[in-house]
Amino acid sequence: MRIDVQGSAHQHIEKGIAALSNHEPQGDYTDQRKVELEAIRKSLEMNVKGNNLKQLMAEKEKRLNHFLRPRKNGSQIKAHEYLGFLLQC
Repeated sequence: MRIDVQGSAHQHIEKGIAALSNHEPQGDYTDQRKVELEAIRKSLEMNVKGNNLKQLMAEKEKRLNHFLRPRKNGSQIKAHEYLGFLLQC
């Protein structure tokens, strides 16, 4: 699921939880539905965190590939340059 769609779904789920919390009378049905919506919300949050981590790792891999590309003048990467790059990651 795309992140923007996940954000919209998260907002709707939050509204659903709030509506169920404000519903009178409270009972087994509303309690059950709140538990279900909270489980879905937690799943969406984990999915968003996973997508953010994947995106971050892809960016770091791209930077590393760019750093390790062959140099135009044929020079070697110096150790201090490589260590400096690693510290930035």
